[in-house]
Amino acid sequence: ALSYYLRSLEFVEQIGDREGIAIALNNIGYVYSDKGQIEKSLECYRKSIKILEEIGEKQFLATTYNNVGYIYKMQDDNEIALGYYNKSLKIFKEIGFEEGEAGSYNNIGQIYAVIDNAKALEFYQKSLEIQQKIRHRKGEAEASNNIGALFEKIGEYKEAYYYYSLSLEIRKEIGDVVGQAHSYSSIGHVRLLQGNLIDAKKYAREGFKISKRLGFPESIRDAALILSGIYKYENNPSKELEMYKLYVEMNDSISNEETKKVTIKHNIRYQFEKQALTDSLGRVESEKIKDLEHSQEIEAQKLYSFIGIVGFGLMFLVVMVVLRGYQLKRKSNLALEDKNKVIEEKNSEITDSITYAKRIQQAILPPSSELSTTLKECFVFYKPKDIVAGDFYWLQTVEDVVLYAAADCTGHGVPGAMVSVVCHNALNRAVREHGLIEPAAILDKTSELVIETFKSEGDDRDIKDGMDIALCSLNMKTKELQYAGANNSLYIISDGELTEIKPNKRSVGDSYRKENFKNHVLKLSENDCIYTFSDGYADQFGGPKGKKFMYKQFKKLLISIHSMSMSDQQERVKKEFNEWKGDTFQIDDVCVIGVRI
Repeated sequence: ALSYYLRSLEFVEQIGDREGIAIALNNIGYVYSDKGQIEKSLECYRKSIKILEEIGEKQFLATTYNNVGYIYKMQDDNEIALGYYNKSLKIFKEIGFEEGEAGSYNNIGQIYAVIDNAKALEFYQKSLEIQQKIRHRKGEAEASNNIGALFEKIGEYKEAYYYYSLSLEIRKEIGDVVGQAHSYSSIGHVRLLQGNLIDAKKYAREGFKISKRLGFPESIRDAALILSGIYKYENNPSKELEMYKLYVEMNDSISNEETKKVTIKHNIRYQFEKQALTDSLGRVESEKIKDLEHSQEIEAQKLYSFIGIVGFGLMFLVVMVVLRGYQLKRKSNLALEDKNKVIEEKNSEITDSITYAKRIQQAILPPSSELSTTLKECFVFYKPKDIVAGDFYWLQTVEDVVLYAAADCTGHGVPGAMVSVVCHNALNRAVREHGLIEPAAILDKTSELVIETFKSEGDDRDIKDGMDIALCSLNMKTKELQYAGANNSLYIISDGELTEIKPNKRSVGDSYRKENFKNHVLKLSENDCIYTFSDGYADQFGGPKGKKFMYKQFKKLLISIHSMSMSDQQERVKKEFNEWKGDTFQIDDVCVIGVRI
């Protein structure tokens, strides 16, 4: 990276691009910072700031102030770091760059998290509000995670679990696998603190699995420590010891690397002081500099000796704790068995309740016989992630017109299922009570009804629950198709060519965006195939490299099977999904509907 950035700097210097020079210096400073070469990093940032101030480029200037603040934060000089973060925040506010403003609030919150929990929470929440407003999902996930960590720190485990889960859902949605590993471990730890061993084990294992695949020592260390604690409660000493050894191994690796970086930074600061002394005092001070060098070596030796003594003491303490733990386990096994029975009974009750909820949700789905009778040649591939789902498919008939849709509600599992019932009811009301058959008009009215349902009396907050949907109106006699979509496209395959009809970039129930849905009218021919779907199929991770299936591959699949019978198409869609997913965790509900004219 450094090599390419330096080549970039050389090029922009040759053509006299001052803004390009400032940006290249910023990038080079970032790399030097990460390598622990603080003097070089700060020198690059200083030159970059000078140019940016002269040319009046405020956004990059604010970003550079932020980077300088990060250097001082990493050296635990929080007062200076806070000063630079505030300068960055002030500029972002002046120019109205909300993404930068949210990032600055988050950075300031991290400073206060060390000294003032209340202030840290205030800044984290400001960051989260802006990230949600501008729909910056990665920033929203980071702010939510930081709030969760703060609540965990002060013992508010229920709140911590909520914000960790929110962060995990967003990271799944945007495909942030590194963030998912961290979120799974964080949730596993807080569930362990809450005494929920089953959940703790499930989340910690998933975090450990991803961390091992990525090879990140910090993530492996965190997940291994949580699993060690879980196996301790489960009276599984071999697994407990295996995980604890891995935790110690990863922790040692990280500690060695951090010690190395700290030593590098310390030496750089010393070299900077030595140069200043040489410039001001000349040769007369050279002997003093040698003394300083000698003192530096002695201090480094003391540091290494201290680390060795502390490390030995910690290892001795670990051995004593493990031995004491084995003794206590023998006394607590009976009590733990009783607790496990209670947990199993509660889990059984919860599972039974959710299974019954599944029957209720299935009752609102049109039966396959009705689909076959109404749409003639068709198929539905419907695969919920959990027992109940946020995805559903919908069917209504008004004289010669068949209305049908594939819908994806906010979330999955129990929360998603509850939202799906509200949205399903709103669709029915739009058709039955208000007499609408045009898809765009139906979605406009449904959005209005969903917002009305979720807003409690006197509550003016914006609603964030809603539905993505592809809604079709098909006249079986005239072969006229009308379509309107909320984030979900429509695919039509005619004579082997696939045409994509784009949706509105908004959700049903989204109170931020007020524009009406667009109605598309198309004339179809015999044997044309129409496909509606949720995003679960294309977003599924799997395959030989653990990547998303993606819409490009989804389109190729549909083109390759469109000439088959609908029953054969359904089998191919199902088989392709299961083979791609393999042993990978299903990340979302899946719904695909195919219809042949």
